[in-house]
Amino acid sequence: MKKTSVSVLALLLVLLTAFCSCGSEAIPYDNYSGFLEDIQKTPSEIRLLTGGGEKTFSWVLDKTLFLDEDKKEMTPVNFLIKFKNKGVTLLFEKGKVVEISFSQF
Repeated sequence: MKKTSVSVLALLLVLLTAFCSCGSEAIPYDNYSGFLEDIQKTPSEIRLLTGGGEKTFSWVLDKTLFLDEDKKEMTPVNFLIKFKNKGVTLLFEKGKVVEISFSQF
């Protein structure tokens, strides 16, 4: 009986994990750092190069802040021109980037 219960529980965990990982990708962290590769407006995406390869994140037009080294706001285009291939940190809220700032690492 216990062996069957453990097997059923294990199967449910596998199915639940597979079901939850489908659809939109959950962001399991509050911030993420890497080297800025690209910023696109349509679709609203930020691409970073990281130790694990290239990662793509969603951002929100008119909500996401792009901050320089002095924490002054910039346009997405100017931020990309100034910080392409440099270190940046992304801050998230509900799976979307709400702030991207220059960071040295």
